[in-house]
Amino acid sequence: MNKCVFFDKDGTLNSVIRRHNKITGPWNMSEFSPFSDVKDSLSILKNEGYYLLIVSNQPDYYDGYLRLNDLNAMDQWYRAHGIDDSFYAFDRYSKYYKPMNGMIEFFIQKYHIDRTKSFMVGDSWKDMAAGRDSSLHTIQIGITAVEENDMLKYKPNYQCNYLTEVTNYILERKEIHNV
Repeated sequence: MNKCVFFDKDGTLNSVIRRHNKITGPWNMSEFSPFSDVKDSLSILKNEGYYLLIVSNQPDYYDGYLRLNDLNAMDQWYRAHGIDDSFYAFDRYSKYYKPMNGMIEFFIQKYHIDRTKSFMVGDSWKDMAAGRDSSLHTIQIGITAVEENDMLKYKPNYQCNYLTEVTNYILERKEIHNV
């Protein structure tokens, strides 16, 4: 069985964009801005033997704002920096769209993931719900005021502000629990 870190994409690995009263992911490469600690964190986790997988809702593709070639270009950037695979859910009503855990379960089967040695990292209650429903250790980065009430319902196992903190936390758990 393999250990894994599942990542949400927008707000977790890269900046989000504020458009009027809405927060979205980037719609093109000119808006794409990975956080400064992403490369180092992915490299460290990869060297520790973790599968690194993106599981991300991308409704902006479904709604016609994000073009597939731009999403693929962003995905290729992540793969060049250690991400092993990605699953993007477009349809809000599919079993794969978070808070449903279909994307995670697909990868657990595909890569023979040990749930007890794996983590879900994201910025929203939907990420925490999907991770919890797949019996993963959940780590939440940042918090948006809109989601404070939802986060109370889907409290993560750990909360922090930066991917560097996530990486350190995972490494500490590895040493303590032989994860």
